[in-house]
Amino acid sequence: MHHHAESVPDGDANDPPDATRLTRNVGFLLGRARLRLSTLTNRKLGNELGISNVQAILLFMVATGEAASMKALAQSSGMDMASTSRTVATLEARGLIERVRASSDRRVTRLQLTVSGRLLAERFPTILDEVVDTALQSFDAVRKHALRDMLEDLILGLKDSEREFTPRASTTIAVPKVNLRESKTERSFLIATME
Repeated sequence: MHHHAESVPDGDANDPPDATRLTRNVGFLLGRARLRLSTLTNRKLGNELGISNVQAILLFMVATGEAASMKALAQSSGMDMASTSRTVATLEARGLIERVRASSDRRVTRLQLTVSGRLLAERFPTILDEVVDTALQSFDAVRKHALRDMLEDLILGLKDSEREFTPRASTTIAVPKVNLRESKTERSFLIATME
């Protein structure tokens, strides 16, 4: 009796996956670039301001008025409520942010920066400019603008595509939850500093 081995495409089972195909994938490259930019930004913010990239993003969102409540902050940042709450508590303990009751409805709490938080937030654009300048030092102005334009187009395209990947109510597929807005603020923050 002859047993047939399972068919293994392009080599044997011990061959590594097609690394070239993965490393040339635009999504993979964007992810690696984001990770490296995030690492550089964390180091720079930590060294100069003593805060993390995530803390800086939340402070910036409150400073610009993009988010003034915990719920809005969590939604805009793509973070879950528990992580947002912990980060806000840390910022509050450091005297950078405060919770203020709305005069019209005492049940509503709004977030606002303290004077120290505002002074810190004012330094973000300069620090991010320095990080981007370092990261893109080999790019001339034309390539920087082309990259910014392509990223803006990509972000708009992704917003349109999010509906395509949103499960329908009748769909019961067991997959991990993916938040497509995870780094929306970081991306827009990066794009704003490339001008």
